[in-house]
Amino acid sequence: MNLTGTETFFIVMNAGSGRNAVEDKQQAIDAAMREAGRRYEITAVPGGELTSAVADVVAKAREAKGVVVACGGDGTLSAVAGQVWESGLPFGILPQGTFNYVGRTFGIPADIPAATRILLGAHIEPVQVGQLNDHVFLVNASVGLYPELLEDREAYKKRYGRSRLVALWSGLVTLLRDHRELTLRLTFEGKERVMRTHAGGGQQRLAARADRRRWHAAHAGRTRGHDGAAGRYAGNVLAAAARRIQFPGRCGSGSHLRL
Repeated sequence: MNLTGTETFFIVMNAGSGRNAVEDKQQAIDAAMREAGRRYEITAVPGGELTSAVADVVAKAREAKGVVVACGGDGTLSAVAGQVWESGLPFGILPQGTFNYVGRTFGIPADIPAATRILLGAHIEPVQVGQLNDHVFLVNASVGLYPELLEDREAYKKRYGRSRLVALWSGLVTLLRDHRELTLRLTFEGKERVMRTHAGGGQQRLAARADRRRWHAAHAGRTRGHDGAAGRYAGNVLAAAARRIQFPGRCGSGSHLRL
């Protein structure tokens, strides 16, 4: 799959960061696109309406044979990717957010003008995609205490404002709550391994290495040598004692958590 340089960009933007911030980003994208003479359409939606909005954008892009672009933090990029990858459409990113793991992985800066220029000159490369309980992730996925900490922190920031003190306070409140123990059943090539997290707040993280299927995305061109074959996943389970497991390919299913 190759880009002709005439495709329309259908940009989905998470509007949850505030009206002024969204307008600034839109203006920066507008300037770069107009200078390059490219067609584009920006859809800015609140995070809670992202799923339905992306479905509409994907339908438009499929009809126009365009490129779907996600603008937002790591969560937004993965959420949009989850709906785009089954469509076979090219996918690009304009990374934002605090950690910017996805952008850093593919060498794309969080600066909107710079990222848009990269997008305009991008070509198609296969990228690595993983799935956890049917949810697509681009770099890593976590369950347990870590995502709870992040969710609570964002809720506190919306209520009390963005500061280190608020982040610290939300973390302490989360840690002091009771946390359920999780059971992981990992199945691969007929062999099953059962692991349980510590009730005090276990964390599990999967880092994407490669998916069985090729998925094409428009990015800076930093290919990671993926040829479409099944690669390796790395899983870290933090319980009473830290353990590291590695297994090739994709895992099967379990009754509590499917990896």
